[in-house]
Amino acid sequence: MKKYEHTGILKHNQEGRYSLQDGYYWTSGEPIEIFYDEEWLYGIIEYSHEYKDYYFCNDDEGIYVYGLENLKARI
Repeated sequence: MKKYEHTGILKHNQEGRYSLQDGYYWTSGEPIEIFYDEEWLYGIIEYSHEYKDYYFCNDDEGIYVYGLENLKARI
């Protein structure tokens, strides 16, 4: 079983990036796993200039998730 260094609930930090309670945060291009639609999804975080927020991206499977606040995440 894989051990994750950081797990928790996503919230915006003072810089507008998604972060966890332990202070770990993501910025564009960094890997992330989110629990969405009853399953863990692997992808990266990207920034949308249109929505002015970060979002989850998995180009290989065509999965894009916006509004990540309060989702479970791990890395």
